[in-house]
Amino acid sequence: MLKYKVGTLEAVMLILTIVIVHTILSLPRDILVITSSATILNLIYITAIALCIGYFIYRLLRNFPRSRYY
Repeated sequence: MLKYKVGTLEAVMLILTIVIVHTILSLPRDILVITSSATILNLIYITAIALCIGYFIYRLLRNFPRSRYY
């Protein structure tokens, strides 16, 4: 079994994955509690948040020019 150290990119992506999964799974429930049954508003919030998260990941990955993730 080979042992490798976790690189900076892998560590950043692991932390981002944990934060994003937690946000995506818990946020719709919280918004539904706040807005009751406003489905359209819920969809707009989730879309805006998903776009912001995607843009954040894009900006973060631009700092690693060796990798071709974007």
